[in-house]
Amino acid sequence: MQLSLNYDRKFGDHSINVLALFEEQYNQWENFYAQRSMLLDGEYLLYGENEGQIGKMDGAGDKTRRAFIGRMNYDYKGRYMVDFRCVMTDLPVSRKILVGGFSPLFL
Repeated sequence: MQLSLNYDRKFGDHSINVLALFEEQYNQWENFYAQRSMLLDGEYLLYGENEGQIGKMDGAGDKTRRAFIGRMNYDYKGRYMVDFRCVMTDLPVSRKILVGGFSPLFL
């Protein structure tokens, strides 16, 4: 899912542009493996023999990642620009760890 909001306005000699972006990704997985010598031709494991069969479940899980990106630009008469950007991302939500950064840029 991705959501974006943009605001752009000019009033008099002033100009401002603001962008806010939110993104979320969800992933789910299962690790299952099975092997059996087949006695009959078919797509199901029940057609095989029990001797020498292998079955393994290595785990399953899911994770959600979220990110917020923001940007603000301001200028006066096309000069005296200020550009501010921020990015906040988190690792999988189940860990409840937030990694973020702000990077202001002044020209």
